[in-house]
Amino acid sequence: MGNNPQVALEKFARYVDVDCRLVPVSEESHHCLDPKKAAEACGENTIGVYVILASGGFVAPFAFPKLRWSFELPRVKSINASGHKYGLAYPGIGWVLWRSEEYLPKELVFTLTYLGAEEQTYTLNFSRPACFVIAQYYNFVRLGKEGYTSIIQNDIDNARL
Repeated sequence: MGNNPQVALEKFARYVDVDCRLVPVSEESHHCLDPKKAAEACGENTIGVYVILASGGFVAPFAFPKLRWSFELPRVKSINASGHKYGLAYPGIGWVLWRSEEYLPKELVFTLTYLGAEEQTYTLNFSRPACFVIAQYYNFVRLGKEGYTSIIQNDIDNARL
């Protein structure tokens, strides 16, 4: 992972005794993890790569469209992002995508009977309001790639990066 990880990853590594291989990020890499350097740090025991986009997930694809970070890289097994911040939705929305169902850990799936039907869920909370998902969906449809690109470029211009 980049040498600027979210603290939850460092805690995860410590708690489950995973060897972290930190890859330097720099101004040259736009403070993003360089996928080539990350691939060089992988060994035969490397866990599938988990891409944490957080706020960067709504910056990098629009500001640096040639940056390769997604499922096009074979070791990427899951990607998560925060829909708030640069995703322009309410705090509380976040989502995760898996390359395919086989990478969704079975330990995360909880099967229950609800209103007479069997249902599988892998959320941390059982019942949540839909407003967060609706707001995110609305922005995806309304803004699209062009809209997000324009907004992020404006943010970068204002930040004088």
